[in-house]
Amino acid sequence: MRRDGMLGALRLMKPGDWVVIGAALTLSVVVAALVWTGDEREAGVARIYVDSRLVAELPLDVDCEYVVREGDNENTIEISGGRARMSSANCADEYCVKQGYISYDGETVICLPHRVVIELEAAQESGLDAIAS
Repeated sequence: MRRDGMLGALRLMKPGDWVVIGAALTLSVVVAALVWTGDEREAGVARIYVDSRLVAELPLDVDCEYVVREGDNENTIEISGGRARMSSANCADEYCVKQGYISYDGETVICLPHRVVIELEAAQESGLDAIAS
């Protein structure tokens, strides 16, 4: 009986109803795509924190390695091709190394046992969009 009720409801729908449903679905897909892509600005600098204190700021446009040593703890940060990652760490789990590269504003890599954080931030904008004379 339930199936007959569903089929009956589908038969009562008019072509205009299908247009409204299609438009609603299309709109929801467009909104979802805009939300998911969001404001993914490429980062310009990697900030390295140890125990919540800033120890280094590394520009992402210069490839380099930076080693953080705190007692027996050692983390190696690699900057390559505008991306950053924790390339090695002597912590037990190495979750920070397994995370891989990050490249967008606001992304982080955290080594919890060593309390080391890599945080990316977008390059500072000048604030001027255009100059009119």
